[in-house]
Amino acid sequence: MHIETTLLATSVSLTFAAIQTGAAGAVAVRADKNTDKPRIVRAALATALVFGLQMLNVAIPGTGASGHLVGAVLLCAILGHRAAFVSMGCLLTVQALLFADGGLSTFGCNWFNMGFIPCLAVYPLLQKHLKANRNLLIFAAAFVSIVLGAVSAAVQIALSAPTGYDITALFARMVGIHSLIGIGEGVVTVVSVRFVESAMNERQLRIRLASAALLSAGLLSAFASQLPDGLEWSVADNMAALPAETDALQNLFVGIQSAVAFFPDYTSGIGNRYLSTGIAGVAGLLTIFATVSISFGLPSVIWQRRN
Repeated sequence: MHIETTLLATSVSLTFAAIQTGAAGAVAVRADKNTDKPRIVRAALATALVFGLQMLNVAIPGTGASGHLVGAVLLCAILGHRAAFVSMGCLLTVQALLFADGGLSTFGCNWFNMGFIPCLAVYPLLQKHLKANRNLLIFAAAFVSIVLGAVSAAVQIALSAPTGYDITALFARMVGIHSLIGIGEGVVTVVSVRFVESAMNERQLRIRLASAALLSAGLLSAFASQLPDGLEWSVADNMAALPAETDALQNLFVGIQSAVAFFPDYTSGIGNRYLSTGIAGVAGLLTIFATVSISFGLPSVIWQRRN
């Protein structure tokens, strides 16, 4: 569901960037200032796992499209919804910069769709009403988050589309294909949470997260489907109707992205496809781990020095 630069008008991107800046500020104010080491490591490993799972595009039979896990609800279940929101921001940043997955100018929209909606809206709301049935909570939150994220992405594209663009078809395709993806997201999330939470202690939990992340990104990712994902599939028929030109700000972000994306499309350019994807995946895991560790650890260090 990563929206690329050319799909959105700069005005739409900037609006959602402002929304996300406010949301991030609110989360930072309420964040736990005494984040401890186990939490930092757990957050880094859990985010790395979600990165690996996102690389596993699976073909959806009879559609010509593929889907992959978003993983925000998985992070909510493991870390709590506010920490999950921050982790998704770290994840999307690394994906945009290192892999050119999702535009830099559209980062705010992508973080809103895949971070704000599941972590700060859907999961906390459903948690109040479905707390007694954790499996149902996780499945429902995952499914609803995917569908609402797809609706939000469709709204953002519709606001950017020129007159004459078939908005009705866009919404129908986005909601239809992501409803199927949402079912898969719900099932995989429930299974993943049960696997992680059945660990006997924090050390075993970390080992499970790290092993699953390495297996997903380093090995299984090479066998991912090459079919377009749900968003790409949804806009494919009307791509010609979308504006092809970019403005100066978008060109600036595209230039930055091109300069720093060492693994475009999750390939390293080394060896065959399987080796190339595996190397890119492992590089992504290490970068995610470092990024999340710094993001969670730095505020704690600053707070401790002030006190």
